[in-house]
Amino acid sequence: MPSAEAARKFLYQFHDGEKIEQSAAGAAADRVSYIPEENPALQGLGQVNQDVVRELGRRCAEQKIATLDVDATIIESLETRSQATYEGSTGYQPVLLYGRR
Repeated sequence: MPSAEAARKFLYQFHDGEKIEQSAAGAAADRVSYIPEENPALQGLGQVNQDVVRELGRRCAEQKIATLDVDATIIESLETRSQATYEGSTGYQPVLLYGRR
């Protein structure tokens, strides 16, 4: 397992405050959420994910069915940057995807 510091440095590569601000500024006044553009690090991670899926498909060509479990649990937060959730609290709602064969 990586140290907390190594994990933090890795994850911070995908954060781009300028792109987040641009997206927030361009959002309609009645919108409470927005999706910022991907920075180069996040684009690279997306390419790695595509390459991994392609390679798994090549190695497991006989596998035709996969079960995907999607979870978007609300994580309540009182940070000033957190957004309103559909439940009325403030927080984040990351989407997690688990695959099973």
